[in-house]
Amino acid sequence: MMSVNAFKGVEIGAGFASGAVFGSELHDEILYEDGQITRSSNNAGGIEGG
Repeated sequence: MMSVNAFKGVEIGAGFASGAVFGSELHDEILYEDGQITRSSNNAGGIEGG
């Protein structure tokens, strides 16, 4: 949980810009290259739930 008082919004990663695109365009795709798991982008800013 995160609490930020007295702010209208807080942006992490792509933040507010993510509201203007489809999820399929924004998703950080998981790739497997040369024996390592990588990401095609970092739109989540390193924050991932699940």
